[in-house]
Amino acid sequence: MRSLWFSAAVLLSVWVCDVSTAPASMEKEEDRFLGGYSIMEFLFYPFYVEVFYGPNHHCHGVLYDESTVITVAHCYDNVFTVYLTAQCGGSQRRAIEEIILHPNFTEVDFLPFNNVALLKLAEPFDMSDYCQMAILPDDDIDDDDLLQDYVYVIGRNTARPGHGQPVEVALMIQPDSVCSSYSLDYDADTQMCLLSPTNNGTVCFGDGGSPAMLADDTIVGLVSWVFNRCWFDSSVPSYFTRLSSYMDWIEEAAEGED
Repeated sequence: MRSLWFSAAVLLSVWVCDVSTAPASMEKEEDRFLGGYSIMEFLFYPFYVEVFYGPNHHCHGVLYDESTVITVAHCYDNVFTVYLTAQCGGSQRRAIEEIILHPNFTEVDFLPFNNVALLKLAEPFDMSDYCQMAILPDDDIDDDDLLQDYVYVIGRNTARPGHGQPVEVALMIQPDSVCSSYSLDYDADTQMCLLSPTNNGTVCFGDGGSPAMLADDTIVGLVSWVFNRCWFDSSVPSYFTRLSSYMDWIEEAAEGED
């Protein structure tokens, strides 16, 4: 059973910001994951992939197959693959050979749309107990069935003692009316929004691509963008790429089809 432990904080100013790694002049250790509870590395999440740009954390994703990572596009626009590596399940690390952005990926007023991408590895991961393919949603899943369901989002809380401690937060999938009330550009077909109904945790600046999973570990979304880096308020949602909307494209792009 998942247990929850949360810290409390209040952030006061508001603006919209994406969740890729911040420039050095902006990034602060508290800018990733508020609240949540500690987990033992990522051993229980063998589908989770952390991406590094040189020696530094860059973004997150999940493993589609032994050579392909699903992630969010905004992390990799104008990024050189020569500096990128992917680490699966907290153990194996591989160079990234190719970045495939969704052909309709765009950013409007700093908000990303069709925010999904694939990373192709130079060498495949060795599939093991610590490195396994993600459970992904069917492309015909009834998203209405997910409303008010809890999902669990994993990543690193760099505000905790022990830099980059792995954590998990519990959030709830919200109706489209809630999502659109905070963003007039909200696209219900390709996005979803989540928040903590008890104001107990949130994702933050630096969590781009972190997976949101149901209790059975099915990945339904990836962190796309948040308000004010991170917004510790149960009334303000965080926005995720809705993976069920992109399963056809993911399958075709992973196989090298146009």
